[in-house]
Parts: sequence; structure tokens; C-alpha cells
Amino acid sequence: MPPCRAVIFDFDGVIVESEEIKTRAFAAMYRGHGPEVVGAIVAHHRANGGISRRKKIRWCHRMHLGIELDERALDTLCQVFSTMVEDEVVACDWVPGAEQVLRRLQGCYPLFVVSGTPQDELTRIFARRNLDQWFVEVWGSPRGKSEIIEDILARHRRSP
Repeated sequence: MPPCRAVIFDFDGVIVESEEIKTRAFAAMYRGHGPEVVGAIVAHHRANGGISRRKKIRWCHRMHLGIELDERALDTLCQVFSTMVEDEVVACDWVPGAEQVLRRLQGCYPLFVVSGTPQDELTRIFARRNLDQWFVEVWGSPRGKSEIIEDILARHRRSP
């Protein structure tokens, strides 16, 4: 096996304990549609970690509410979601051991983050938490994780 030359991290649930914050936000967004819808949406969210909220919200509306969202309505719902979660994610705890791992790896390897969180929100969170100091690059949606990872590997001349 070739030696490690870089490390790419996910964000939610890997660096910070933000997964349940986002789960609660999905539940709150759909609470008015009854417990069955909320349960199905929370299950979908948990089963599809790392997928952008845009895709999840569009799917939830289509499959559980029978609504095809246009881009403007989807943008509005994504902004509502962002408003619900951003301050909590900034304030939440580290995943146990994550900070220590970053301290050990920083300077030894280039470190990257690839997340399903929207890029602009991720950038704000990293700045507010002073996390950007640890990483060479931090990437979020709308691009998918596979596409971002392929791009990082190509630009930094790394193999998977």
C-alpha cells in the first residue's frame, strides 16, 4: 500500500458533533405535516448522510408532500434550514478525539474537508470556529463529494 500523502475529512459527525443538529432541523421543518412524514424524512436524512440538503429537501417535498419545488422555493427552504442550524453548528462540541487527530496530522499531511454542507455556510462556520487554520481546502455543496475529491486529487497530484 502506498504511503498516505493527504487526508480528506467529512465534516458533520467527523470533526464536530453536528449530525443531530441537522436531524432536529429536518424534523422541525416538516413537523406541521404529521409524525409519519417527520419520521420518514428523518429516516431519509439519516440514511443519506453527506448528501446536500438541497437534494434531500427536494426529494422530501416530492415524495412525501407531492410538491415539485422550483428553484426559488428550494432556495428559500434551504435558507430557512441554514438559519436553523448555523449558530448551533458553530457552538457544538468537537467529535471526541477529532481536535487531537488534527493536531497530530497538521504539518505532516495536507488536510482537506469535503462536506454536503453548502459552500458559503461551510466557509462561515469554519471562519467562526477558527477551523480553517487546519485545512488546505474546505469544500461543500453544490458539487457532490466524489466530484470534489476527484478535483482535489487531480489538482494536488494525488492518487486515491
